[in-house]
Amino acid sequence: MTDDAEQADKEKERNELKAYYQKDVAYYETFLSAWIENRMEKDKQILTLSALSLGLLTTLYDKISSVSQFWIWIISAGLFILACTFILLIFKWNSDYISEIINDNDNPRKQRLNKSLDIMTVIAFLFFLAGVILTFVLFIMKSDFMLVKVTGGS
Repeated sequence: MTDDAEQADKEKERNELKAYYQKDVAYYETFLSAWIENRMEKDKQILTLSALSLGLLTTLYDKISSVSQFWIWIISAGLFILACTFILLIFKWNSDYISEIINDNDNPRKQRLNKSLDIMTVIAFLFFLAGVILTFVLFIMKSDFMLVKVTGGS
């Protein structure tokens, strides 16, 4: 009877370990999925907004009336193109990084990819932000906005 009791205890212990590892795998899977979704969502939004901004700049092209407006237009478009390019590179590197995570490689390449992805995301966002600011300046210039100084008569 003690062999049966020992066998039952071992089976119970195996089942508990199996349940623990299944929960651990489910947690890791959920965590990884949320991390990927969060990291990629920002990049998708920047890519979408940059492409939309390029379309907006295209509609402004025929209304450019000075050299300064032309250069602001060119620089804005270039910044949005750079943001799109960086985001597309980030998507490619994200897939490499995810494969390193899945393979559970803890090597210098994984660390370099992580650091590079963080830096490239910041740079892409800064390109996008600078493009937005210059596009806003261009809209202000095109709106014929003037400050009118009101002086009182004496």
